[in-house]
Amino acid sequence: MILKTKLFGKTYQFSSVKEVLAKANEEKSGDKLAGVAATSAEERVAAKVVLSHLTLNDLFNNPVVDYEEDEVTRIIIDQVNMRIFGMIKHWTVAELREYILSDKTGDFEIKYISRGLTAEMIAAVCKLMSNMDLIVGAKKIHIEKTANTTIGRAGTFSNRLQPNHPTDDVDGIMASVMEGLSYGAGDALIGLNPVDDSTESVKRCLDKFDPFLVNTVVGFIGPEYLYDSKQVIRAGLEDHFMGKLTGLSMGCDVCYTNHMKADQNDMENLAVLLTSAGCTYIMGIPHGDDVMLNYQTTGFHETATVRELFGLRPIKEFEGWMEKMGLMENGKLTSLAGDASVFIK
Repeated sequence: MILKTKLFGKTYQFSSVKEVLAKANEEKSGDKLAGVAATSAEERVAAKVVLSHLTLNDLFNNPVVDYEEDEVTRIIIDQVNMRIFGMIKHWTVAELREYILSDKTGDFEIKYISRGLTAEMIAAVCKLMSNMDLIVGAKKIHIEKTANTTIGRAGTFSNRLQPNHPTDDVDGIMASVMEGLSYGAGDALIGLNPVDDSTESVKRCLDKFDPFLVNTVVGFIGPEYLYDSKQVIRAGLEDHFMGKLTGLSMGCDVCYTNHMKADQNDMENLAVLLTSAGCTYIMGIPHGDDVMLNYQTTGFHETATVRELFGLRPIKEFEGWMEKMGLMENGKLTSLAGDASVFIK
């Protein structure tokens, strides 16, 4: 295992696989604050070169957190299909990237080898990919999950309606729910984050709603982790690709904080990129402004617009319900869209 390379007459030596993984990462302010980022663009490229030549077996034998010390590492490694891993363990990370992006490799082949991958291998190949690579790779992977309905089917794009309220007022929450539903939001789930986690407040919400909450968040932490829109967009594409390669039905909270160098146009850019990558769902919050958690995300209009742009539709059962309510016809919103009064007439 070689942990050094020479670029432009300078030799770059790394002390461990962990250091290579950290310094091969695209620039993120959180890495800098943690003291693990590459000190220059040249060192980042050098780390990528070294990483590209490491084998999957090198990564398997050098987990970021030792197997004996970390339960999560043990769970990941113990679930690896060792027969499949044995077939690919001599691949370099560069060869894994080429395999995923090959025109001859599809959903079945990627899902098959993914059973032999650890989190380090998935993170490693992600670091060698451009933004477009991440979109192409993720687009190939089709993940469907079924509860009462099935999410992730081809031709669909879903929305998680999040009706957060600054005081957990039930009437205010219901107003947001009705507005969102009228725009076609909420087919993934309706997820509520209570501002007050006291027993009394949560009980009041639970008595009214039956919540189910699953999501990945991109820019919620702010510049302490991701400094600007460029870093947020990259992180969103990375999260989505790695989640799907892991076998998750991935949605994404396309978001940022007000003290970050980003704006709503950047979030719309990321929403479009994620949709082209086959993202399962994004968030729907009134006006894209979460007044409880105090961050900016996507509203109800973004999902409707993305569906229109890409020719996508809600989950089948949800679309059928919208048609009965007169809110959608032939996959398109009607003139009643946005009129929450249809639920109280």
